[in-house]
This record gives sequence, structure tokens and C-alpha cells, in this order.
Amino acid sequence: MAEWILHGDPAGAAVDILTNYTPELTPYALTNIAKDLVGWSKPQRWITVTREGGLNKWPKISKPRLDFYIYAESDNACQDISNIAEASLFRAAKIYRGCGVRIHRVVEEVGAIDAYDRLSESNRYFFTLRLTTTPDPETIPLP
Repeated sequence: MAEWILHGDPAGAAVDILTNYTPELTPYALTNIAKDLVGWSKPQRWITVTREGGLNKWPKISKPRLDFYIYAESDNACQDISNIAEASLFRAAKIYRGCGVRIHRVVEEVGAIDAYDRLSESNRYFFTLRLTTTPDPETIPLP
């Protein structure tokens, strides 16, 4: 029987990179960087990272698609935060290890676009990245 390989949490890795390895975001005083909007209210500055799919090339390579939603009080703030966040993920390629993954490659699938949120009547930007990752058992968080 083939060995089962745990691939880790690429969305968690993106949150970790943006939270702990992106000092360029500090002046923007983000309220939170998370995998959901729990606790968010307008006009807080917030980044949400979600895994919306991926392709596993069994057993060791995963190609998850991550969607990033940036909320802020203005289009300009959303755009600035989006650009910094995206650049930070590109910078992490080939050097980041954490949350059970190693990031080898980052590809932009959808560049930062204005995606006004009609439900909350909030400024929002959106972009999508495709990562190439391999498992990193040494950094898998314990349950």
C-alpha cells in the first residue's frame, strides 16, 4: 500500500507569510489576516485567504489555488494592500517553509481587481495565485 502524505495548509501558509514576514503591511494597520471574515465589520482593513481548489500530482506535489480578498475603507488602500500582499507571496517562493508546506512556485492567475462587495457595501479587491507546494512534515502544526 502507498504511503499517505499530508500536504499541509497552503492558505495557512499564506496567512503566516502576510502576518509574520511582510513588514511592508505594518503601516496599513490591518485589523486581521485570516482564512475567514469572522469578526470583520466595515470599514476594518482585512485580508481573507481561501483555498478554492488545487491539483495534487500524487504523491508529493500540490498546486493549490488561493483567493485573496482585501477589504479597506478606500479603493486606494485596497489596491496598495493587494500589491504588497501579492509581492510578498512571490518573494516567499523557494524560501518559505511552514504550516506543513514548502512553496516552490507562485503564479498569478488573476491580478488584483476592484471587486466591490455589494452585500456589505464595502471596498474590496481580489486576486488569485496558484502555488506549487510539496509537503514539509517538519512544520506541520500539531492538532
